[in-house]
Amino acid sequence: QIRDNKAGVCCLVYAMLGAVGVLMFLLAQQKLGKLLEILTNKCEFRSVFGGDATHGHMKSVVASAAPLVPDGDLVEALIAQFEDRVLETPNHEIDRKLCKRFLDGRNGNFDEAVRKLKKYQVWRRSTQPGLISLKDIPTEFATRKSYHHGFDRAGRPVIWIFARRHDKWRRDVNETIRLILMCLEVAIHAGEA
Repeated sequence: QIRDNKAGVCCLVYAMLGAVGVLMFLLAQQKLGKLLEILTNKCEFRSVFGGDATHGHMKSVVASAAPLVPDGDLVEALIAQFEDRVLETPNHEIDRKLCKRFLDGRNGNFDEAVRKLKKYQVWRRSTQPGLISLKDIPTEFATRKSYHHGFDRAGRPVIWIFARRHDKWRRDVNETIRLILMCLEVAIHAGEA
């Protein structure tokens, strides 16, 4: 299947070449066990930047074998690790979407996802990015230097940043940080909706 888009010609051939590259790397590293696991199990190929080969969002290809525990069970097990699921307020808590995002970000590595999610919970409680509102950042928001602007072709949220609107002589660093956090919060929630 060959598609033509604004970024250039995207081919499924790129995915196949990437997969062949991964297989050759495993052979060169004498990782025959991993190679057999990939070849015998149903294996998915996905871009490290999100998207997949069939949608032309390919930068580099990673092969990953299916996890031993189904995805839903991993998410539930990750939620069970937290007795106190509250992040900064009762409205902001650790839920299935957040756990799935952390597991996907760590390629299904459960222990790494637990460790990172605990650090994330501590950071959210101290920084409280979900409680930032426009009245907290009036000067920086008025510059329109950064804001959530819809979605890309794959449905991922997009944040536009205009560097020329950033005046280093007339800004409050803490307010700029809060603007960035608010933009990320809005984009994350839009992407999960």
